Amino acid sequence: MSLGFQRFFFYLNQLEVILESASQSSNPGLAFYTNDGRTPLFMLEGLSRLYSEFQNSTKFTTLKERFKLFEDLLGGIDYFDVYSKHYEGRTEVPNAIKEYMSEQKSKSLLKLNQNLNDVGWIGKTKTRFKEELKILKKIDWLGPKEEVKEIKKVYEKEIHSIHKFIRTYANPFTEMEDHVHELRRDIRWLSIFTHALQGAIQFGLRTGSAEKYETYLKPDILNSKFNQLPEIGNNTYAVLLERNAFLSLSWLIAEIGNIKDEGLEYFALQEAFIHLENLSPEESGKKANQILNWNEGRISELLARASNHANDFLQKNVLGDLVLGIGKF
Repeated sequence: MSLGFQRFFFYLNQLEVILESASQSSNPGLAFYTNDGRTPLFMLEGLSRLYSEFQNSTKFTTLKERFKLFEDLLGGIDYFDVYSKHYEGRTEVPNAIKEYMSEQKSKSLLKLNQNLNDVGWIGKTKTRFKEELKILKKIDWLGPKEEVKEIKKVYEKEIHSIHKFIRTYANPFTEMEDHVHELRRDIRWLSIFTHALQGAIQFGLRTGSAEKYETYLKPDILNSKFNQLPEIGNNTYAVLLERNAFLSLSWLIAEIGNIKDEGLEYFALQEAFIHLENLSPEESGKKANQILNWNEGRISELLARASNHANDFLQKNVLGDLVLGIGKF
């Protein structure tokens, strides 16, 4: 059994176990969401995204789109669930807003439950797992060395794309969703790949200057379990990453994520007021600012902060230092 097939099978099995348990619930979508079904989906989407770049593009693109659709449905639930919980007990938030967030979460759950049954993830017509395995068994998998060479190329291609995105949009960013959130999505894949590949990415022996990375190497980053790479396992070759650059990437993912979350809350409230009170974007924005206790320039401040972080990374060439080469084990 090829290493590539094993990686997909590992996460498909995780997904099936969680879904099987969730299917026993009266609300399978909610049970799946609360039992971290999103993690194996991220891994499967990441693997599909990566492999679609260098072999059987049509088949892996099909898998990527299927996993992405599933994960997007979970993301919709998470988006409103966070606000529903965040606004509990807060008297400055109108009850209508609280009810709106709760209702949108329920609608998102309904969509997920319909999808789980309609496409065969659960239920009497549970066929989706067999379909995915059938696709994977027809793949002409590369050997370990050739595969790792291609993985390295994809990693470098992703880095080049991120650099281009920053140069194009971060002077400064002007959109929270299309610029800041999109940047976080892109840089996050570099981290997801390291776990999804189950040992095919390792730290090299060469370490970059601690002084260059001192801004990013905070205790919470250094000690995070998410920054420990999987053991080499039965991989005989691996892409080698520079550890300090990788840890710095983790810092950027977290910082951009915090900015994104703060900014998107404003737009979630703005959207709610537009829907509930038929207000203009300007009027609804003012109401959102009141709840958040923000000044009118807060969004611009967040966009500028995200731009500064992105440009600092680009100027220091942190991502350019990330890939060291290929190692044999």
